[in-house]
Order: sequence, then structure tokens, then C-alpha cells
Amino acid sequence: MTPKVSIIVPVYNVEKYLSQCLDSIIGQTLPEIEAICINDCSSDNSLSILQKYASQDQRFKVINLPENHGVGYVRNIALEHVTADYLMYLDPDDWLEPNACEQAYNQIKTYGNDFAFFNYSTYYEAKGKKYCNHNKFQLLLAEKDTNHINLNKLLKPFEVSSESWFKIYKTDFIKNNHIEFSEHYAFEDRLFYYRAFIASNNVSVINKSLVNYRKRKGSITTNSKHWQDSIDAWQIIKGHLSKDVSLSAQRSFIVNSLNSQLSWFNSYTKAEKSIRNAFYEKLREQFLTYNLEEVKAVKEYIDYATFAKVIKFKDYTSFKYRKMLENMCRVENKNNKIIVHFLGIKFGVTKSGGRLV
Repeated sequence: MTPKVSIIVPVYNVEKYLSQCLDSIIGQTLPEIEAICINDCSSDNSLSILQKYASQDQRFKVINLPENHGVGYVRNIALEHVTADYLMYLDPDDWLEPNACEQAYNQIKTYGNDFAFFNYSTYYEAKGKKYCNHNKFQLLLAEKDTNHINLNKLLKPFEVSSESWFKIYKTDFIKNNHIEFSEHYAFEDRLFYYRAFIASNNVSVINKSLVNYRKRKGSITTNSKHWQDSIDAWQIIKGHLSKDVSLSAQRSFIVNSLNSQLSWFNSYTKAEKSIRNAFYEKLREQFLTYNLEEVKAVKEYIDYATFAKVIKFKDYTSFKYRKMLENMCRVENKNNKIIVHFLGIKFGVTKSGGRLV
């Protein structure tokens, strides 16, 4: 049986969640699939679990690495083993809806897309609750033809998280354009996503939740120690955005990177002083690399409300916040109103947050 979709699963020390992930692959309504599972030198029972599934279902390919390399490296070498015309990525602590592969395959094959987005649900493990944001693709769904979209011709910046696992890709599109993951940083998806964005001219969107993303304690996205990787990753991507890339790609990069950094900014207000200061210094250096005119052009899409949460009127007088803002932005008190000049844009701050002025 020739597979129609290859599913790449990077595995490292996830014995607690792995069976749910693999069971969701077995339960797919599209039988013509293969699962390429790369064990990245796990120290728990992950490899044994993979081998058990492979012994019971020939659609599972298990590759065991003798040394740990990281998820970016694992995803890159997994591509060498893909035999299907289309591929998907699935993290080992997440799981697919039963019709995920079938719906994604029918979409991308029918419309000849380079890749297709689909929606996902976030499962908050601590609360045991699941949520799907149906407004995630609002900009794309407003296009006249949602089955044939050129991201590089969008008039408005397209802001969406860069994770690889809520998309299906044409295998030849990835291989022919040499689209790879970063192997040296956490948040390895970002470089991959922007390379795909720039190279594509035909994408589509399915506004249905086809995968369940587990939000859990200890994952990369909840680990504040990765803030430097996050900032460095954006710098690497910026180096790939040559002047001849589309205006849409450039503006989308600015909005995505700034909003990501503002989110980190907000999360560090209660961090230990030495860690907080190192973070703010690094972030300040990053802010200084932006072209103010380019930022002004997309200011309505930047999440200043997130930034403003830490500049409330009642907090401004404290030493901690004055030091935090030093050299990053200018704050003035005008007519009993706090005005913040940030990246060349003014916005007012009240006790409840901020707004552009």
C-alpha cells in the first residue's frame, strides 16, 4: 500500500503521552499513511513503546538515534524517509482527530496547494479543558478564494503562530525549495515557516480543528529559559528576509516577531532581577534593529495592549518599572496622562492598559 500522507513524529522522553499520540495515528480514517517516528535518544521507555507499535502495524517506521540532537535536526533527517506525496508533522504529546489526515489530504490534493493550514484545539492539561480559536484564520477566510491564496500578495500582515503541526505540505514543495528547520535553537519552526511562506504561491485553509495541542508544564513554549532562543530565532529569520521578498512577508515578520517579543516582555515582569535585567537588555538590543518607518506601517497590528499591561499608571513610579523601560521607550506625563513613545509610535496608558493615540 503506497502511503498518501507521511506523518513525522519526533520523540524524546514522552512515555506518558506517546501512546495517545500513536493511537490517534492508527485511528485515522485515511488508511494509506505512514508514521515516521524518530527516537532522539530518549532515556525513558519511549523507544520500547515505538517498537511495540511498529511490530503491530507496518505503517510505523522507527528510527533510533544513538545521540540526542534536538527536534529541528530530527525533523530534517525524517524528511529523507518520507515516501508519500504529502507530509504532516505531529508532536508526540499531541494527538490527531480521527479524520485529520483524510480532510487535510483531500484539501491539498484537490486544490494543488503548496501547503494548507488547518485549525487546532489547545488542551490545557492543568485544567483538563480544550479550546479552539475559530478566528485564527480570519484574514485568510476573508479572501475571495480560500482554496487558492498567495500569502505574498496579502495586503494586511498575516499573523499566525509558526508551528509546523497544523499544516499539511506537498513533499516536493519542501524538498525542492530546501525548506529546513533550525537545528540550533528552540522555536525551530519559525525559520521553516517563513521559508515556506516566502516560497509559496498557493495555500488554502480548513477552519476545522484537526489536531489537539497539549499545553503542559515543562514544554518549550512554557519554559521561560528559552527566551534568548526566541529572540535569536527571529534575528536569524530577519537575515533571510532579503529586500526582494514580498512586502507581505516583511510586514508579517515584523508583526509576528514584535508581538512574540512583547509577550515575552510581559511574562518577565516578575522574574528574578538578574534574569529580568539580562532579558530586557537583550530585548532592547533587538528593538533597536527595527526600522521605525516599517513598524509604523503596521502599528495597528502590534499588540501594544500586552506591552501596556506592565506600564500601568500606578506602577510607573516604582524603580523596577523605570529601570525596565530605560532606553527602550520614552515615557512622558502630559495633561495628567501617561504617553509612551515605543518604537516610534505613541500610545496612551491608563490603569487598565493602553491604546494608540
